[in-house]
This record gives sequence, structure tokens and C-alpha cells, in this order.
Amino acid sequence: MMIIGLVLAMVAILIDLMAVILWRSPSKDNPEDMPRPMVSVLVAMRNEEHNVKGLIQSLRNLDYPEERIEFLIGEDRSSDRTFQLLEQEIGADTRFRIIRILEDIPGLVAKANVIGQLMAKSHTQYYFITDADVRVPASWITSLLAGLGKNDGAVGGTTVVKVKNLWTGLQNMDWLLAQGLLSVARGLFGPQAISGTNMMVTKDACEAIGGYEKIPYSLTEDIGLLTAIKK
Repeated sequence: MMIIGLVLAMVAILIDLMAVILWRSPSKDNPEDMPRPMVSVLVAMRNEEHNVKGLIQSLRNLDYPEERIEFLIGEDRSSDRTFQLLEQEIGADTRFRIIRILEDIPGLVAKANVIGQLMAKSHTQYYFITDADVRVPASWITSLLAGLGKNDGAVGGTTVVKVKNLWTGLQNMDWLLAQGLLSVARGLFGPQAISGTNMMVTKDACEAIGGYEKIPYSLTEDIGLLTAIKK
């Protein structure tokens, strides 16, 4: 059994090394030279009172023209102080809109239901989607826009785990290696997955698949969305 375990470990290490060697970011224009279209940032929130302040601060720190961005926060019937804290943290910042989610779109549940309703209230052609517990970097918008090709309907980014101790450090290594393998697979077979915590999808792509509510049911709405766009 020990020999089998060592062999499997060696195979895993070789695969991981291949991912590191072959993982290459696509060559794109300098993000600083890219156009700055109107964009929407969509976030679903339910019982996230402990993430409100960090999320809003993170979004406010985005390096993107204030007049060309809107933030749609879907408050999904929280039982804690999420809504009250959102109002308090946002204050008079007119870029933010809190959308109270009071019903479900048939066929959509949880986060997918919230994002579907936020898209319907967006005023732009580009939807940027993240989660309440994610802290996006200042260059998030410009970086994903820079990765958008002429015929692309969605762009995903790389997400890391915040390292606080040995356990979270190991989680981060595992997560990065998994994303590296997916990047290698993308080069060989086309895109296989996209992170729903760090992605951008175009309005044209959503309309082409018949709207967000037409995505076949999936436990992971991000993979369901990518699968529909690929088809």
C-alpha cells in the first residue's frame, strides 16, 4: 500500500509541475490602454453581516471611472443585519443600489436566483460577478475586460485563498494548482470551468442563451452558465 501511495503522490506532483510549467496567461493588450465601457458589478448576499464592510470597501477601491460603474447588491431575505449594515455602509453613494430579493425566478435558486434578478435591473452590457466574502483587487474590472476577445461571452479570473495559517496555506496551494490544471485543459480542450466568484459575462451572451433563467439547473450556476454560453 505504501508503494502505491508513493506512486500516486509522484503522479500528482508530476501533473502539478506540468500545470505550473504550461500555465500561461493569454497575451492581451495593456489593460491601461483598454476602453472603459459602462459596467455592472453584481453581488448576491444572504446573512453576510460580517462581510458587508470589507466588501463595500473593496468595491470602492476599484481603479475604474466612478461614472462608468454601478454596483447592484442583491439582499436575499437575510435573517441577520445584512440589509441594515449595507444601508449604513453605502450611505449616499449613488453608485450602489440595494435590491431586495423577495421572490424566486422559476427554475433558479439561491445565488443564481439573485444574480438573474440583478441582471434584469442592470443598465450596462457587462456583468461582473463576485461573492460577499471576496475582496477584489483594484485592477479587477480592467483586467477582466482586457481578457475579453472579440467572440468571447465570458471571462474568468484566478482567485486565491487568504493565507492565515498552515491549513489555509495548504488550501490556497491546492486551489491554485487546480486552477492551473484547468488552464492547461482550456488550452487543450477549450474552457471547462469558470469561477462564479470572479467572472465577467456579457449581456449579449446572456441574451443569446435566452436569459439567465434559461440556464439548465446546476448546483454550480457558474458552470451552468459557461456550458450554456459554449453551446
